[in-house]
Amino acid sequence: MFAQQIATELKREVVTGAASNLNQGQIQVVEEITTATKITMTGGAKLADFWQLIETEDNGVRARRYVWYSVYSFEANQWAQLAARYLYDVVGQIPDSRVQQQVASLLNDINRRTAREEERSDAQFRQEVELSARAIDNARELELARVNQRTAQTAVIADAARAQAESNAAARRAAYLSGNRALATAAALTPADTDWVRALATVAGITN
Repeated sequence: MFAQQIATELKREVVTGAASNLNQGQIQVVEEITTATKITMTGGAKLADFWQLIETEDNGVRARRYVWYSVYSFEANQWAQLAARYLYDVVGQIPDSRVQQQVASLLNDINRRTAREEERSDAQFRQEVELSARAIDNARELELARVNQRTAQTAVIADAARAQAESNAAARRAAYLSGNRALATAAALTPADTDWVRALATVAGITN
């Protein structure tokens, strides 16, 4: 799920950068497009593989499992090309020319932010993972609300589902504008991110 994780990171950078200049409706369009835009990972060099044995005991029953890690490295220019291709694909799907310009102008900011080496403490990492795990559950609830809205048999149910979806959209936009990386990351997640978020949660649990 590495490509999915990188796509989500780039999505977060796009929606966070655009949120201050776009209204909620425009942000929702950008969210939908960035979520659907895929990434093909090329140019990565594998540096190492290693594994970790995890032993647990529950009511006298012992269990053993392994977590496998692969470490990849990307040259700075390769990352810049990857981000540029992603933005190009996103911009090409946006119907509004003003929104296209706003998103296209984010490339330099994305490269500058991601080029900086930012070290996170264990506490910051765990907070981001915890918020992300919650967001996955919330994303499933939102998807259910959308399904209910499409299949609603009465106006009352449809209005309630629509109101919930609008409330969630407003909360996501507020997270993008907050300047908090963990909140913005959680807000950008969808049910498609479940696997790699759960994997990160496993790692966070090991570091406790």
